[in-house]
Amino acid sequence: MPVISWLFAIFVAVRIGDAFGQNGVFSFFLLFLLSPIGFFIVGWGPARHRAIEYD
Repeated sequence: MPVISWLFAIFVAVRIGDAFGQNGVFSFFLLFLLSPIGFFIVGWGPARHRAIEYD
């Protein structure tokens, strides 16, 4: 079960990065591995949330 939790956390980080216009590398390293720094960059940086329609 821990593997599923890690995969889900990576999936969520990548989706959050997509919603803020960031690429997968940013999402993995800064939102998953270094989350306090990454969420600070997303929250206080120039990135804006945009609605994404997934099929």
